[in-house]
Amino acid sequence: MAASPIQNQQILGPDGRWDFSNLADTVSLENFPDSLGQPTRMNGGDDQVTGSSIPIPGWFNDVNGNLGNDFLVGGTGRDKYLGGNENDFLAGDAGADWLNGNVGNDNVSGGAGNDIVRGGAGNDFVFGEAGDDIVTGDLVCRPGNNS
Repeated sequence: MAASPIQNQQILGPDGRWDFSNLADTVSLENFPDSLGQPTRMNGGDDQVTGSSIPIPGWFNDVNGNLGNDFLVGGTGRDKYLGGNENDFLAGDAGADWLNGNVGNDNVSGGAGNDIVRGGAGNDFVFGEAGDDIVTGDLVCRPGNNS
């Protein structure tokens, strides 16, 4: 992990979910193979999470940003990222990702692969990018030249 031990405290709960501290954590799941295929929750703070590229069946990275302005970037496999109640940045990579900005003014980008991308509540920027994507959100057309 790429953070100080005090910031980056993690606990494996009885439900098999990894919970990180209420501070701003910087976590590379590439260096944290125990999290692969297990739900990971970033509790509070402005967190930065980088996904893993280690191939396993099912979801590679399953991350809930929870509170704070989170920066969640997927690995090359299937990522499942849920933003929190603040303004989050979520980006998938190669692989069929599921990304949901949740509440807040989010920036959500699917990346390569066949992704499901959702902005959620708030004024979001949502991008499908390469692949056959499903993108959901509200479209707002302002006066002028819209197509």
